[in-house]
Amino acid sequence: MNRCTDHAVASAIMRLMMTQSTKKTTLGILQCGNSPEKVIEQYGPYDGLFKTLLGPDSFDYQTFAVVDGVFPPSIDTADAWLITGSKHGVYEPLPWIAPLQEFVRSAFAAKKPMVGICFGHQILTQALGGKVEKFSGGWIAGTREYTFDAQTGATTAVLNAWHQDQVVELPKNARALGSSEGCQYAAIAFNENTVSLQPHPEFENDYIELLLQERGDVLPSQDLQAASSSIGHNLTNKSIANWLRNILSSKI
Repeated sequence: MNRCTDHAVASAIMRLMMTQSTKKTTLGILQCGNSPEKVIEQYGPYDGLFKTLLGPDSFDYQTFAVVDGVFPPSIDTADAWLITGSKHGVYEPLPWIAPLQEFVRSAFAAKKPMVGICFGHQILTQALGGKVEKFSGGWIAGTREYTFDAQTGATTAVLNAWHQDQVVELPKNARALGSSEGCQYAAIAFNENTVSLQPHPEFENDYIELLLQERGDVLPSQDLQAASSSIGHNLTNKSIANWLRNILSSKI
């Protein structure tokens, strides 16, 4: 091999290394619910909230509306996966629930980075052997204070929440990372790169205010009033977003 050939090969290797070093992580969003029409008119589709939370340039995003039966071809379609919230329960006999659980189990076995939010928190738990049920204490909605493990970057967090279902039993080898009054398992680590949250770090105050206007009729009147009154505190969304971004990028 002459010097010209050596130089050409070295240059090609260098270009390949530079391309690989600058390539963004592909994040697949498994969208399990939709925002109400009036909310979409003001804030756009639900998956956009996660792009805003994590940073529009942080990942190459791909969204799959699993709530409508649209699934990725493979767990390898993306480098990492985020499972969104939903108005549905993980125990409901909906045609997309079982395939989603199988997808989650396969991605987990392959050690794909994953994050679950609210419904995503619950489907990860159920798919991996834990238990989810309706909370006997009723709805938790509005702004809540949480105590988290230091690894989340926010030992005390203020986040918005909206749920009636809760995790009541952890899967084997999972551990709790956070709790709040009325929610024992508010954050869970399933392994080193799969975590979940019961609250909604993607919900800013103005978003949940509008959501309460559009979907608040599902809440008992006293819960709706309490949720509305709780909103207005400074949120810890950015600190939580940093932690989730690192998990999904495998920078842990």
